[in-house]
Amino acid sequence: MNTLASASPPRLSGESLAFVGLAVYALQSFLGNAELLEGAQALLFSVAAVGGLWLAYSWHLRACFGLSWGKALALDARSFAPLLVLGLSHFMDAFKDVQAINGVDAAGMASKLFLKLLLAFALSAMAVVKVHDFPGKVGLRFNPRKLVVGGALAYFLVFFGLSVLEYYSFRIPYPDLTYYEQSLWTTLHGRFLESSPSAFNFLGNHTSFNLLLLLPFYAVYRNSLTLLAFQNLFLASGALAVYLLAKKIVGNRKTAALLGLAYLLYPATQFFSTHEFHPVALAVPASLFAFYYLVSRRMKRFWLFFLLGLISKETVALTYGFLGLYAMIILRRPRLGALVAGISAAWFVLAILVIIPYFRGTPYAYLGGPENFYPDFGGTPSEIVVKIISDPLHTVSYMVNAKNLGWLALLLLPLAFLPLAGIEALLIASPAFLQNLLARYYATSTIYFQYNDLVIPFAFVAAVYGFKRVSAWLGDPRKVQALTAFLVSAAVLSNVFFSPSPLTLLDPLPTQGGFSFERYTPTETDWELHRVIETMIPEGAAVTVNSPQLIAPLNDRFYVKPFLQVEGAEYVLVDLGRMGVGASLEEQETLVKELAEKEGLETVYANGRVLLMKRP
Repeated sequence: MNTLASASPPRLSGESLAFVGLAVYALQSFLGNAELLEGAQALLFSVAAVGGLWLAYSWHLRACFGLSWGKALALDARSFAPLLVLGLSHFMDAFKDVQAINGVDAAGMASKLFLKLLLAFALSAMAVVKVHDFPGKVGLRFNPRKLVVGGALAYFLVFFGLSVLEYYSFRIPYPDLTYYEQSLWTTLHGRFLESSPSAFNFLGNHTSFNLLLLLPFYAVYRNSLTLLAFQNLFLASGALAVYLLAKKIVGNRKTAALLGLAYLLYPATQFFSTHEFHPVALAVPASLFAFYYLVSRRMKRFWLFFLLGLISKETVALTYGFLGLYAMIILRRPRLGALVAGISAAWFVLAILVIIPYFRGTPYAYLGGPENFYPDFGGTPSEIVVKIISDPLHTVSYMVNAKNLGWLALLLLPLAFLPLAGIEALLIASPAFLQNLLARYYATSTIYFQYNDLVIPFAFVAAVYGFKRVSAWLGDPRKVQALTAFLVSAAVLSNVFFSPSPLTLLDPLPTQGGFSFERYTPTETDWELHRVIETMIPEGAAVTVNSPQLIAPLNDRFYVKPFLQVEGAEYVLVDLGRMGVGASLEEQETLVKELAEKEGLETVYANGRVLLMKRP
């Protein structure tokens, strides 16, 4: 007989009704604070949602476990206790002074993120209690490897598809994609890695030598979409590495597959896919595969992926230095670890002291240079390092703020906080965390940009070890099943609430960065602009545009500039409906007319918002 059915029946009163009643109150408070529903509407919805789920799920349990309905109701009541976390929504006002990722006042955005973190955690924890209290045979039959491969393929198709639509909708920001694509185009035309957004060679900015690996493919199809396709391919392949590592460490193929799918659902991974193009995307799967082959002692493959990651960007070397320390201390391979750390340190020094200054003509820009990310710690590399180490109180106080804590929560919650249980692996990414937490630059400590390049892979390495460790601590298979439910629920709900995927259409509190059809739907004007670019502007002709959004399809030339920088330009392309210059669309139109008269530009095409001019 089922143990649940034979247990002494608890009373459907007191404790059980209190759990449900408090859950209704907490949900009602949440809805009111989130401004989703007010007053009686919030109360009615809360009663219907909690009561309906309680009654329906208990009826299901009655049939599955041979219980009376009253007993099932009493047993299931405590699963609503996690909803009490929603009572913390009363503290949302604490986030009203937090700044948004673009420096805009983010009273709404920060508060909504806080509320959604509460909701995601509460619902995930509720799933844990239900699975723990009513364990059953899940009965999921699937081939783990095929599931991960299929998931990776679906990820590639979805996010490359979104990249294509973003390209044709002129939604790709400037200038990063232009840096990289134009560097390839100019290399094919005899000017090694030059780009018009900067006055120096691309290698004067970052040592992303791996960009050259894409040169043969770009030579075949010279378009931004080539780079975007490879970026999505790189990121999708990381799921296979997570699966292989988890299969080896955890020892359960289905759990490994679920961790691989969690990687594909991870909001930070998906935002990486949708934010322009960056060669350092290769460092994500390269780091995962390198770690897998390191612990598998397949050294030729380890060195291959280690080097692929190392040449993705100069800052990768800092994290790989800690990978060497991990090999020395945790894996007890001192000679190998010392070699990895030594190569990483040597490459970092060579990159920032020799290669980048040689191509730039000035010292490294991001560590005490003109684009210093750390001005609050000093104006030179030595000052920055000394200040960070010698004044730990200042360093810690600088890192601990609502924005940074929110970033950490958005990294950990989708993985059910498992990386904290695999902390020694997470510490490999210490340099990446410190770079982001200590930078003044708005984009670093968020999940919306490419600065999670080394955080993502080692968060998943730590999650794999964390799952193994927590499972061993729990021991009971029923509790391990509940842990798996927490991981799956947290991954799915985090994707709904925090990612850029189409699943965010289910989000009751949409925030900046979520999916919208408008972003990925080309208009008639967009198609017209593409026709003008493809048929009326010769390849290689120097072009300036009014809005930076128009540049992505024009990267195949030596010169392309935004904001109507006409010096050196042969063609001027304008979309009068997109802001670029002036304080308003009307002022922009006036400035365009004045520019045409001043420069003696000849109108080649004019239709509604679209205007193409060229020098006689």
